[in-house]
Amino acid sequence: MLHLVDLVNYSERGRLMDTASQAAREAAVSRIREFTRFYMPTFELLGNHYLGSDYSATEARVLFELYEHNGCNAAHIARATNLDKSYLSRIIRGFEQKGLLTRTASKTDSRSFALHLTELGTALTEDFIQKSNRQIGAVIGPLEPEACQALIGALDTITRILNACGPTTAAGEESYTHENRPL
Repeated sequence: MLHLVDLVNYSERGRLMDTASQAAREAAVSRIREFTRFYMPTFELLGNHYLGSDYSATEARVLFELYEHNGCNAAHIARATNLDKSYLSRIIRGFEQKGLLTRTASKTDSRSFALHLTELGTALTEDFIQKSNRQIGAVIGPLEPEACQALIGALDTITRILNACGPTTAAGEESYTHENRPL
């Protein structure tokens, strides 16, 4: 027979969580939040000037998605980034006004547009990728090869564990692996 305290301890997946499981989950949540507070300023992701540009990290992420998935539509980007569609629409409109992308009517859905980076948009995105690679390289530069391998292993472990939780976005987009990682 379930008691009220047992009902409170159900996880989102409908499984009963014992006290140890609940404590472990709370500790993981706390540690993830702590790590996020560490890495976001380390990689300068908190401001509106990603890598010294006039673009935010969110805008750079949208450019990267367009770079990796040329011809995708806004719905794809919204799922992949978990961005609000109206906010994403404003970003796309701004990119179009700045000459960073073009829209073409979809051949399969008249309500949708295929999005393509222009030469200017491609050059900007490639510049972001190069600067990001240099920035990350500078942060991990002091590491010995063994520590680099340990870091890769830890990141792979984190990715594997979080992928096992299911979709990583509220919109249900598939989880990322190191092969299809975001910017």
